[in-house]
Amino acid sequence: MNGAITTFGKSSGYKYRIEVSPDEVRWKTLVDHTTANTTTTTDYAHTDDPVAGRFVRLTVTDSSWNGGSIYELQVYGGF
Repeated sequence: MNGAITTFGKSSGYKYRIEVSPDEVRWKTLVDHTTANTTTTTDYAHTDDPVAGRFVRLTVTDSSWNGGSIYELQVYGGF
């Protein structure tokens, strides 16, 4: 996988991380957006270093009092 599209309930204020795992034990970060708040409802992320895996998890680390409303998560790319 080499990218993700995340759509949140509010347009700004989320910090989050998306990780990928082949076995739900070993996780590798695909997207790390934990240092700055999102500024739009839909956040597009792409990496030039693809991550192999079957399982995906999204962790919201901060929401600036917006809660944790996520409408859609798309992960794409392949080997």
